[in-house]
Amino acid sequence: MTIAIAVAAANTSTGNQDFTTTDMGGATPKGVIFLYSRSPADGTITADSGASFGAADGTNQWACANYIKDDLSDTLNDVGVSDKCLFALLNATTTHSEAAFVSFIANGVRVNWTTATTDGWLVTAILFSGAAVSFAAGKVNAQDGTAVNVGFEPDIVLFAGSGRSLGRDTSLGSRGRIGFGGNAWPGGNRKGAFGSRWSWTPTRQRVSWLSGGVSQTAMALFDPFLGVSVIADRTATGFAVDSFLGATSAEWGYVAFKANSGTCGCLQLTAATGDQTVTGLGFEPELILLFGGETVTNDAAEFTGSNAFAAATALKTGGFATCSQNGGGVDKSTAFEDKVRILAPGGTENCRFTVSDIFDGGFTLNFTDAPNGAWQMPYIAFGPTGGGGGGSVPARVQAWITD
Repeated sequence: MTIAIAVAAANTSTGNQDFTTTDMGGATPKGVIFLYSRSPADGTITADSGASFGAADGTNQWACANYIKDDLSDTLNDVGVSDKCLFALLNATTTHSEAAFVSFIANGVRVNWTTATTDGWLVTAILFSGAAVSFAAGKVNAQDGTAVNVGFEPDIVLFAGSGRSLGRDTSLGSRGRIGFGGNAWPGGNRKGAFGSRWSWTPTRQRVSWLSGGVSQTAMALFDPFLGVSVIADRTATGFAVDSFLGATSAEWGYVAFKANSGTCGCLQLTAATGDQTVTGLGFEPELILLFGGETVTNDAAEFTGSNAFAAATALKTGGFATCSQNGGGVDKSTAFEDKVRILAPGGTENCRFTVSDIFDGGFTLNFTDAPNGAWQMPYIAFGPTGGGGGGSVPARVQAWITD
């Protein structure tokens, strides 16, 4: 199994672009997740808030994005969805940039920009390869009882959506609400979930964890409009949607992973510089996904005003952060590589840290700028079973939670 991260500026002209990295060791990926925001350079904070998620598995692709005008009231805050894998809004309902999946190639992925701009915003591509990991991307209708067949029993299911169909669509005056969340199963009797809403009104986040109960009761994640949605459970060939509240006519994009087992956890951060460490994973992670913000209470929906999505391997980190303050207050974006940055609701950097060490059993975050409080930070750690890395051992998803 090989997982790697490529970070590059989007092309400023239409046509093909390759996102590649030699960290793949010559392997050809089978899946990709794209993270895309409104910053042309590492750490540059730009006006307007914009978040974009996309994915492709060689057959299916999707993307969703929002746009929130800086320092304005409920006048320019919009969402868009695409049947391509990279997509961003420029303003109102105008497409900023859009690219379709072309092919997986050695060391990366090729896309075709059908709409390009001169901005050259940073793109983070998370690349998955190897027989030990299964990957599927697709769309699910937000209806009770919907069963999704991906051909394997997933350990992690990630969702993103805007409350509308994932064709080619934008919506003016929607308060820029898109939702992102995930469910995970470690096997046995525990499961976890997390969710975030990027929106014109202050961003909301939720992290949840249940212990006990063989039945694995349904877990919640965030709907972009009403807050809480539910996935029923995984099946031998996929997963079942119980209810996406308030969005019965919409679609959600999903990404499903398969390894040996899986869960998501929350690292309890302290308001201090220096190392903050997760241990006890039982393997050396190849990929860590971090979902930053200012959530302080486990299993509670909180208005936080900030969101971040970071991906890290031992060799590379990429992602973006946004903030939205009290609707029409301060709305900013930044993208980053190698050092994770989380924005405060007021538009400045709240904290800064690196994934300074990934080791057999866990990982360490090193904060050069401390969080402004004791936050819950959801994360997913993905890697081989026991004894460190190496593509010859089975893949595994694990996590650790500190209350």
